Amino acid sequence: MHLSWDWRLARIFDDEGEVVDESIWNVGRNPATVASRVSLLSKGRKTDEARRLAERFPDAIETPVHELSTGWWPQLLDEEVELLQKATLVIARAGVAAASSDPDRRLEHLVGAGDEMRATWTTLEARVIEWAGLFLPEIDLDGQRDGIPIAIAEATSLESAAEALHTVSSPTGISEAEWAALSQWAGGVVEVEDRLKTVESAIREVALEHLPSTSALIGPLLAARMSTTAHGRERFARLPSGTVQVLGAETSFFLHLRDGIPVPKTRPFIPAPLGIKVTALGAWKDC
Repeated sequence: MHLSWDWRLARIFDDEGEVVDESIWNVGRNPATVASRVSLLSKGRKTDEARRLAERFPDAIETPVHELSTGWWPQLLDEEVELLQKATLVIARAGVAAASSDPDRRLEHLVGAGDEMRATWTTLEARVIEWAGLFLPEIDLDGQRDGIPIAIAEATSLESAAEALHTVSSPTGISEAEWAALSQWAGGVVEVEDRLKTVESAIREVALEHLPSTSALIGPLLAARMSTTAHGRERFARLPSGTVQVLGAETSFFLHLRDGIPVPKTRPFIPAPLGIKVTALGAWKDC
């Protein structure tokens, strides 16, 4: 015998497809209750009708409806189709609401937005620094890098910007049109930087709440990035320490290969009990 069910009913079939017993759900049908039952089925669980028949026929083989022969399972009635469509909308709204409260999804968008904004800010800042350096020949571009965009954005002329930066302007000067372009560009850099700080502040807030231990260990920004790279906190928590090290060192590793930047020194992650034993043996004394 075979036990099959959907959100409407459950049936027991013999090997010839004859219905031995059935239990039909026909009380309290509305979009919300149908949505609840469909969600239950999507998790692979039984309805009350299916459990009832399973108790009556413990030897029945659970058989999905789609594996039944043609004609064994009743078609949906018009009113059932309409009810199922309304239930689908309820499920969709619930999914959107759940996604909006999922910290992993929020961190994914925040980290992505932060990366895109930082890339934009880096490009804009580099442009304004090099551009301003043409008209401020004695300025220390490395030492005063952070203050150049703000000074130019707030200044009314090249001379006032040079005074704010404690340097001198180029004797050749700058035309009004070019100064307007440079000033507006610097203002855009400052605006993007403010937006970036706002995004990173939001990342810190969510990460400290969602990843408190990791945030305390390596900082909320890096914790958020590693969790996002691992596709969520649950998967991140199950990763072995070697994989976590690779996630954290990935950017540094590729920068080392591309630009020759020294790779940061790292030590292995050792679980506390194992770490105690290893230390007792005289190895990894600096862990």
